[in-house]
Amino acid sequence: CCCCCCCRCLGCCGWIVSMLKKKNKPVAVQGTNDSSVVSKLSAVTQGYCDDPYLAFAVDKPSRRSPLINRGYYIRHKALDTFLTHFYQYPTKEGQGKGNDCDRDCESEQPLQIISLGAGFDMTYFRLKKRDQLGKNTVYFEIDFPDVIRRKLDFMDHKEECAFAFPQSTRLPPTSSMDDGEYDESNVEYIPDEASKLFLTQYLLKQQKSKLRQKDLQKPSNGNSTNQDDETSSLSLSQEELLGNGRLYRDFRLIGCDLSNTNTLGHMLTCAGLDRGKRTVIVSECVLTYVKPKDANKTLAWLASYLSDCVLANYEQIIPHDSFGEKMRTHFDSIGSSLQCITTYPTCRSHEDRFREIGFTSAVAVPMSSFFNDMLTQEEKDRVASLELFDEFEEWVEKTHHYMICIGAKGSLTPFPKEFVATCVARAGTKRMLEHHVTRQHMTVSVAPMIETHNVLLPREEFQRFGHCAAVHNGSLFVFGGFGGKSHKRLNNLVELRGSKFQTVDLVEKLVLPAPRIHAKMVCVGDHLILLGGRKSPAQPIDVLSTLYVGSDETICKEWTTVLSPTHSSLPGIWRHSAVVLDDTTCGGKIVLIGGRNVDGVSARVFLIALQFNTIVRDENMIEKHAEDSHAELITMPQRCDNPQESLSSSSSSS
Repeated sequence: CCCCCCCRCLGCCGWIVSMLKKKNKPVAVQGTNDSSVVSKLSAVTQGYCDDPYLAFAVDKPSRRSPLINRGYYIRHKALDTFLTHFYQYPTKEGQGKGNDCDRDCESEQPLQIISLGAGFDMTYFRLKKRDQLGKNTVYFEIDFPDVIRRKLDFMDHKEECAFAFPQSTRLPPTSSMDDGEYDESNVEYIPDEASKLFLTQYLLKQQKSKLRQKDLQKPSNGNSTNQDDETSSLSLSQEELLGNGRLYRDFRLIGCDLSNTNTLGHMLTCAGLDRGKRTVIVSECVLTYVKPKDANKTLAWLASYLSDCVLANYEQIIPHDSFGEKMRTHFDSIGSSLQCITTYPTCRSHEDRFREIGFTSAVAVPMSSFFNDMLTQEEKDRVASLELFDEFEEWVEKTHHYMICIGAKGSLTPFPKEFVATCVARAGTKRMLEHHVTRQHMTVSVAPMIETHNVLLPREEFQRFGHCAAVHNGSLFVFGGFGGKSHKRLNNLVELRGSKFQTVDLVEKLVLPAPRIHAKMVCVGDHLILLGGRKSPAQPIDVLSTLYVGSDETICKEWTTVLSPTHSSLPGIWRHSAVVLDDTTCGGKIVLIGGRNVDGVSARVFLIALQFNTIVRDENMIEKHAEDSHAELITMPQRCDNPQESLSSSSSSS
């Protein structure tokens, strides 16, 4: 599904689907982590990102499409840029020192990082290996207990992860946190006794409540259960106390549902979260799966508990256009509905949300603006060189439907605006613009003598891009493109005719050409000629198809292939220009210029003489100027029996 190319749920495993049939929504949300990490690794493997530890979290790597790779690249780049800039941001003690402030001095300042719904993210390992974490930095990760258990399992069995965890810094998994008996030589962080006791009592009380509810649901047999006796015998190990979590000196993992704000707050306090330290909170496509009321409650607790903090939230926006509707339908179908997107559908609404829950400043940036205005041209050129890529419209549209919102409070209040301004200045952009494209209703302007009016056409048929069109005898024919109600590459042909431009199902029962985008269609005599286009960037279409649209009822109106790969050299190109040189002599001549192919932008020029089924390549114009998506070439018809002469004359006129 193109619109969900960067969604964590794309390509869910079979076991996830089976769990969804049981309507196990927490498992469905956890399943987004499994798919996400595979897609992230694909982007890393192709050179988009640098994350050498991600491979340890993936059993079966799979290469994703270039569009999906770019999607995971942009979210990685946005959050990595955010963290890098924050490390360079002056502390209270460093204010006024500017660039002369010693980096070691900065790294000594206490800092906390909280990753909400971290999954198998390996940022901690990446920062620690680069020596960017800082000696006084503590990294917290929060996710479902089962995800934490699985992450710890592969951490324990990967020698490459051992550098981050000297034996003396790990809490023994079998030690009890209630009896006070543990070897301090193996412990770098010991939870505060008061918070530990409070959390223990809180969790035992919850277990007691669950036992009572379970007992009430059982048929009465005259025997009552003494919950006090059952819970009094319960003891909590360190991992049970923190939801399969584990505490290291600078890395602390906690297993908890983010919607359980009270439990999460107690666990973070027990794990050593310091309300007086500068804190960075990161949420990467996580809060969107939590109901707004619960998500806001958790964020409000963090904002009220921490005196100086900044939050970066990356998630989807714009739910009501075709792309947004398809995106929501996709997540609904796999049991991981986007809970917040309709409540907070725009960047502005996310900024207002952050201010309402306790942050004093907030700035939201769509990924389209981040890519175009906050990254250097050198970085964009690097990304463009990694893979064959042609999904430019889909890319712009996708980036318009994701954003990063940064909120801050306390001494960090100026950070969001300064972050954006610094990135824009570094990229050499004069000012940040909002870049986006969304499919709109197609309108056709009609000008009968004096007055002009627009005719709005049906959305399901005409909300598309990358289509082609041709005019014949007062009718406008539209073919292919991407979009429509099905939100995919199309191969339907629709005729608009008459003063009201009524749609006509011309070839409803006929075999249609392959679905495609960026093709060209011209009219030669009473025939529509369909040339080129592509399925994917690696699948150009190199056949020519024709359809009779005249008034002779004895001629069958069906698509036929005039030139095929077996006996022609029709180029596999798209985004090209096509113009009819002569629709009377020699049965029609068509010139194809430029466009794109599997090797990049093309500078080739071809002449097609339909009567002879021949293609002539003009060697004199090769490599002169490569271009694609350019304007059409228009010439005056000429009478000529020699295809090569016709091409030469059209070249001079163009």
